[in-house]
Amino acid sequence: MGKIIITDDNGEDREYLHQRVQKYNQKYFEKAEFQDISVCLKSESGEIQAGLAGTVRGNWVFVWGLWVKEELRRKKIGSEILKKAEEEARKKAEEETAKTHYENEYFSVDVPVEWIGAWSVTEEDNSLGKIHSTIYTFSYDPENDYGGGAMIYVLDMSDTSIPLPTYASMIPSECEEIGVTSFGYYDVFKTEAGAGFFFDGGATITLK
Repeated sequence: MGKIIITDDNGEDREYLHQRVQKYNQKYFEKAEFQDISVCLKSESGEIQAGLAGTVRGNWVFVWGLWVKEELRRKKIGSEILKKAEEEARKKAEEETAKTHYENEYFSVDVPVEWIGAWSVTEEDNSLGKIHSTIYTFSYDPENDYGGGAMIYVLDMSDTSIPLPTYASMIPSECEEIGVTSFGYYDVFKTEAGAGFFFDGGATITLK
């Protein structure tokens, strides 16, 4: 294991540790931006009686300062302010994730951060009789480049009494099977158009 050594100031060691922490955190922060926040307790007259100054990135809060007016200390006000800051961080993280992530009960899709504002998804019922099916249409429409898209078909193929040709009639012949969900028997297919949507460097899909 080695020996623990304490030093007053060692720039080389400090820089090494900083890089290791940054590398570890990067996988959680790679799609998130820094956002400064303040959380304050104010009197009716608007006087700040307690507050926190910090920065939110991802669902983490970096606290630069937390202050509570002396006569209000030991009343858990600081803890309440920290809790509010954490709630705000989670909210902002969810908003940030929604820009590059889509999810339903069958699969999830992640798109590159460069696609923010240029992609969309719509849902359409594709059911036939007792066969439940949904079509998910994904589109990518960048301003200065060719766009593309894909259609994802989800079919409930659990009823073995239904002939396979009936299921096949519900999807285009050029569809490619992605796989089957880990629950029930929902088969997932896709077809792409234009420059496509799911490709190396593009969007990814993960079945549940």
